[in-house]
Amino acid sequence: MEKPDTSRNRLLKFFSNPILGICGSLASIFSIFLAVIFYYNGREYPVLTYYVNPAKTIIMRDGQSSMLKAIYNNKPIETDITAAQIAIWNNGKRSIRRENVLKPLVIYTENNASILEATIRRVSREVIKLDLGTDELPKGRVKVLWNILEKNDGGVIQLIYSGDTNVNLYAEGIIEGQSEIHQIKAVNRTSIETQRKLDNIKGGILIGFGIIYLILFIYFHVKEKTSHRKDFDWSLLLITIIYILLGGCLLLLLKEPVPPFGF
Repeated sequence: MEKPDTSRNRLLKFFSNPILGICGSLASIFSIFLAVIFYYNGREYPVLTYYVNPAKTIIMRDGQSSMLKAIYNNKPIETDITAAQIAIWNNGKRSIRRENVLKPLVIYTENNASILEATIRRVSREVIKLDLGTDELPKGRVKVLWNILEKNDGGVIQLIYSGDTNVNLYAEGIIEGQSEIHQIKAVNRTSIETQRKLDNIKGGILIGFGIIYLILFIYFHVKEKTSHRKDFDWSLLLITIIYILLGGCLLLLLKEPVPPFGF
């Protein structure tokens, strides 16, 4: 008859242990954090994105060749002629169909520098039917059209324009479910991928330190209970939470995307 009571007492003692309550609280905090991260990462919305290749090429430099002249629309071009490439793709999980385009996507040059030629250099899949509208090339504008862009669908467009490499390229348009076109600043693709790896390493290290501090916290908490000390330092618990949350952010939060296809 004593065994059931003894087992029940042990069970009650186990669940009344403050360490179990602390671990449960930590688990609740981490589960809320993970739920928020997975919610935002799992949302389906379009993210039309563009990236201008920083490596521009001077095709012809004005004033350096007296034997070679460029003429456009029967008028001589008296500026540098430059070639630049821009990648456009859907980085979101929701597809972008032609009917989802509320205002057509337009690539345009700084100060309306004339575009002499616009061509499609690469497409992710032929089925997307990527096309260009070239009616406004003299105004430095080219329209980009497609049938459907699913995740990572898009293409690379090459522009040959009148101007030097300092002329910037931009894109504008309105997509249903997206307030503005997302631009990735001109950075080195390799450096982005390297930074991602470093973030993953840093995140793993931070979580590792968090686990170590959690073990130390439990150890000192048990020692404090057995020695009946009242000066226990709760800062270890705070450090544990901070380290693990920071590590989780580096591992799980969305990183800056890179073009899914090369130039």
